[in-house]
Amino acid sequence: MKNSLRTVSRREWLASSLIGSASLAAGWTSCAAAEPPKVALLPKDAKLRLSSWWLPVPGDIDAQLAFLEKAGVEGVELRGGVLKDPDKYKKALAKTSLIPTALDWSNCSAICSDDDKARQKSLDDLRRAIDIAHDFKAPNIIVVPPRLKSAFKAPDARTARQMLLDVLPKYGELAHQAGTCLTIEPVVRSSVVCLHTLAEVAAFCRELNSPGVALVADFSIMAEEETSLHGAFLSGGRYVRQVHLSSRRRRMPGQESEDARLFADGFKGLKAIGYQGFCSFECGMFSGFCDNLAGSMAFLRQQWDLA
Repeated sequence: MKNSLRTVSRREWLASSLIGSASLAAGWTSCAAAEPPKVALLPKDAKLRLSSWWLPVPGDIDAQLAFLEKAGVEGVELRGGVLKDPDKYKKALAKTSLIPTALDWSNCSAICSDDDKARQKSLDDLRRAIDIAHDFKAPNIIVVPPRLKSAFKAPDARTARQMLLDVLPKYGELAHQAGTCLTIEPVVRSSVVCLHTLAEVAAFCRELNSPGVALVADFSIMAEEETSLHGAFLSGGRYVRQVHLSSRRRRMPGQESEDARLFADGFKGLKAIGYQGFCSFECGMFSGFCDNLAGSMAFLRQQWDLA
């Protein structure tokens, strides 16, 4: 009974507060109308394009980006204080040839909460993230499903999924008009309420039917949740827009005994779907990121060639 009552209150909010929201009427409404809701098929010839976060690199943002550029990665995921001080990071990026590959936003816990003020603030923050991604020309905004452990009480999986289905089409269209895409990242079931595998998120994307919503795949999470990485990427198919690189335990690729099998299996799947996006390092905080980056990149290129 408690779950039923909670579900009704969330749906009542969705019916009353989102329709005709002024925040959605502003900003990108002057852009051309969105394309019909579909996601184009990917080209056949897949490529390995390497990107990275910068958090494990010591120094200020200029030193961090300079290190990554010298190491030979093509792009960076926008993290850290980008949402608080975008101008600072835009100036730092302008000094390099690095391409912004994604903007790491936040999780959807507040969006799916019973706290009206927190929910609206989270939606306003997402709207601002879309503006920032447009400004940086970042093609993706990473979104994580509602977390089990957060400041907000998590709804049941069915309610959370329905709330996201009701909310995300509007923000997906805003993202599409802004030249970016909301990419949902499946996360292990011990951490989030719903959407744990690529197949689940791909089915969710098909139900949304929005050109502004897709998915980001993470090797560490996939190693925990998927029975086959090759099969998982086939399930994700055209919706796979970003990939996170990490061993199962968040170490650098190539540092664990099972990594050769893990990445060979995953890379076969990426080649099968003709993946053209970036594969970005999200690992190495406690396993020597700077000292092992070159070796890890060589390992990944070797596995890609073998796949």
